[in-house]
Amino acid sequence: MVSEVKPTKEQSREDEALDLYLTALLAGNSPDSACQEPEQILSLHTNNLEQPETGRSSTFDKPAADVRKTGSSLPAENPDPEMDQQQTRQSESRSSELKLLTLKVGGLTLTTPLSALCGAISYPGTISTLPEQPDWFLGLFQHNGAKIAIADMGKLVNHGRQNYTRSLSLQPYSTVLLLKGGKWAVTCDEIGEVIRPLNDEIRWREQREKIPWLLGTVISPPAALIDMRSLIPI
Repeated sequence: MVSEVKPTKEQSREDEALDLYLTALLAGNSPDSACQEPEQILSLHTNNLEQPETGRSSTFDKPAADVRKTGSSLPAENPDPEMDQQQTRQSESRSSELKLLTLKVGGLTLTTPLSALCGAISYPGTISTLPEQPDWFLGLFQHNGAKIAIADMGKLVNHGRQNYTRSLSLQPYSTVLLLKGGKWAVTCDEIGEVIRPLNDEIRWREQREKIPWLLGTVISPPAALIDMRSLIPI
């Protein structure tokens, strides 16, 4: 006789948090409109994160791009040379060999295609802030000789939720994920494992006009599947 495996209290809390989060998102809360190979990220998430360059001062001589609220001069990702962005996302999302990196932001468990990332480092000790920026834009930091813009993923995925607050002085992030293209990075609290779910283990969203970065939901472990390239509103 096979006994039923009951979810732990922690799993139940995560499931409930994910359900509430997705419900809020689908109700209409959407955002305003130097790399390593993806496989190497695995070697960085177990207490061996690469340390970012701290620099000698808290400011840079000249920002690589002036990031304003209008978004007109935000650093843009480089286009895929092999195919346009839509075709790239479709081929990645529907592939049976899809590799997803799980991560945590606040109390949420998220996952994203590993191919969209190029590394993971500890949260920078020195960040150059710029005036008159959206609240999700934390500033610029230097890594491997390049100036990279850093976005607060907690604020991006919780945009529109009035009850979401986080003080970085009290709850600082520990990790930064570097995105392909070398111009952007996003914050997270914890990097998990790489999973390879089959297509029938993912609930895909067909209508993504309101929330283009929410691809769907991974059934096990339960997590929102997000597209990093659509998450940053540039």
